[in-house]
Amino acid sequence: MIKKKSIICISLIGLFLNIFPIKIYSQNPHYTSNSKAAIRQYENGLHAFDQKKYNDAIHELTQSVNIDSNFVEAYILLAAVYEDLKKPDEAIGFYIRSFSASPDFFPGNYFSCGMLELKSGKYNNAIIHLEKYLSYPKITQDKKLRVEKNLADCRFAIDAMKHPVPFEPKNLGSGVNTAEAEYYFTFTLDQQTILFTRHIKDAESMFGDQEDFFMSKWKDIHWETAIQLPPPLNSKKDEGAPSLSVDGRILFFTARNREGTNNSLDIYLSQHLADNNWTQPVNLGPPVNTPQWESQPSFSSDGKTLYFTRKVYSKTGIPNSDIFFSVFQEDRTWSEPKPLSNKINTDGNEEAAFIHPDNQTLYFCSDGQIGMGGLDIFMSRRQPNGEWGDGVNLGYPINTNNDENSFIVSSDGVHAYFASDRPEGFGKLDIYGFDLYKEVRPALTSYVKGKVYDALTNLPLVAGFEIIDVENGQVVFNNVTDKAKGEFLACLPAGKSYML
Repeated sequence: MIKKKSIICISLIGLFLNIFPIKIYSQNPHYTSNSKAAIRQYENGLHAFDQKKYNDAIHELTQSVNIDSNFVEAYILLAAVYEDLKKPDEAIGFYIRSFSASPDFFPGNYFSCGMLELKSGKYNNAIIHLEKYLSYPKITQDKKLRVEKNLADCRFAIDAMKHPVPFEPKNLGSGVNTAEAEYYFTFTLDQQTILFTRHIKDAESMFGDQEDFFMSKWKDIHWETAIQLPPPLNSKKDEGAPSLSVDGRILFFTARNREGTNNSLDIYLSQHLADNNWTQPVNLGPPVNTPQWESQPSFSSDGKTLYFTRKVYSKTGIPNSDIFFSVFQEDRTWSEPKPLSNKINTDGNEEAAFIHPDNQTLYFCSDGQIGMGGLDIFMSRRQPNGEWGDGVNLGYPINTNNDENSFIVSSDGVHAYFASDRPEGFGKLDIYGFDLYKEVRPALTSYVKGKVYDALTNLPLVAGFEIIDVENGQVVFNNVTDKAKGEFLACLPAGKSYML
């Protein structure tokens, strides 16, 4: 799956290009080569690399190693060039040639090579080079812990690929997907309408392109051609990562660069009026939104809890993202957000939480949990004490060595959806669906819908209503009917008795 410059895609990835020793040696007359011609070509290549003239750098550095096949610095710089060009196989090849020329020249290269192999799915080779890196002294404890986690990823991935889970994704078709990127989406409870984010070109927008909301409806056996939602929901700025309440009346989403946001990502709320019209979006404000960024909201089916992604910083100042939650209180304010426990959040990146309508199953993405090497999709079940259980990796081939993201599950728990840039797609990211295997499905749910009206006039009424679990007397749903139609809709765990 490709990563996009998207406002919604929140992965914070550090680049470990080991060019530090190259810079040192470029200022030092003592190279690993004694050939003046090879050194001259190398320094020409270094100058071209600093100017991001990659083709020139490759030409000069190739000439350098042709003159001296043991010139370690030239191999390392070629690896850095190909990393910048996002050609990991070539970069790995030059790291390995540097090891052959001088195995102990710079131990950090074993880490860089191993990480590229991990990201490329070359797990057995990654283990060799990461273990070699650990064999050197003077490795910091933080780096050692990271490498041990990476090794655990490799071993998990090798085992997962030996035991693949059922997975047959199907493209949602041309009604939804186009040559542009489609991703981050939400469905109505009946699965008859999808609202999603599309990256579009727009000469009038600030950057010449933007992200907007589109909507498609299911008709007979296919999705109808999606329509772009009108203002004020869409604007000339970026909108994305939508989450509908179960009754489809409230939409939470993320927007950037709107007035009063200091150019940060914030979460907004809009209410459905009629047809495809929505109210002017309202910034949720503090304590949910901060001067940093908040994104990827997911609203619980009981109408009480909002889950979202927030940027945080580790003790060493490294930025990553965690999943937080805030509760809508009786005084109609949001509680101070709290991070989910370390069963979910790690020192890595957690994002794209999706709380299923059963309100007992949470799906999320993480590169900090043990997985296939990038962002993987996990699930966690709520325990009897209300806490979340351990994250469970959904397995291969749902997860791969690439980043997986934008994952939700239908209300019936059978169908799952995700975004991917698979070769057979329409181009860039497309939205796919598949049947989720039983072991990671949520609890069965049902729903109740009704209408409150005046018995004499038959006119719809605005009315508060509660749904109570008969067994324990707890209120499981508390809301008011729709102002225009007097209707209500609530999602409930199946197999229980309720009182309205």
